[in-house]
Amino acid sequence: MSNPLSSPPAICVNMGQISARSAYLGLVKVIALIPMLPIALIVLLFHNRKLRHKKSRGGVLTTMLAALALNPNYSTGWTYLGSTLKAGETITIAGKPYTKRDCSLKALELDPKSSPAWALLGSTMEAGETVTVARKPYTGRDCFLKALDLDPHSSSAWTLLGSTLKVGETVTIAGKPYTAHDCFLKAVDMNPSNNEAWELLRATMRNTEPV
Repeated sequence: MSNPLSSPPAICVNMGQISARSAYLGLVKVIALIPMLPIALIVLLFHNRKLRHKKSRGGVLTTMLAALALNPNYSTGWTYLGSTLKAGETITIAGKPYTKRDCSLKALELDPKSSPAWALLGSTMEAGETVTVARKPYTGRDCFLKALDLDPHSSSAWTLLGSTLKVGETVTIAGKPYTAHDCFLKAVDMNPSNNEAWELLRATMRNTEPV
């Protein structure tokens, strides 16, 4: 069996190229000792706030791409990669371009029960737009509801769901109606550090203040 580390591919990001060779060379020695390191490393890097800084984005992409090259069936890796891509940005892997939405669909193809992948897919959709997954059409709101069905504690999914609701509009989950205000409350309850949810929550409070 050929060694997948022997010929790391060049991976294109828009018009530039990022070589995965440096990431491979840096990981190859310890990977031999710890086979699960690529997965652990990708999770660690994604959640490191410093690596979300613009200057570190290329390093995050390179690490994620190296991990996916080692295990292309790693659903979470595809979700993390999609989360890193900007709207309208594409990344080419093995000659095929992938957008943020493509990455989320790839993640769901590998793991249909991935709550983060459903939330990511919904975040790529405009109001009224539908995307077919497993022969079933989904709107953005459907995707967020699916994400919450799989993980009711997802702060980001609650935030995204609330963002789809207009003033006075409700959505029913487990027999209980939720307004946008309710969704943002759930989001900050699940994650008090969710600044976006706090901002949206304050906005709904201003909208309901008596004149």
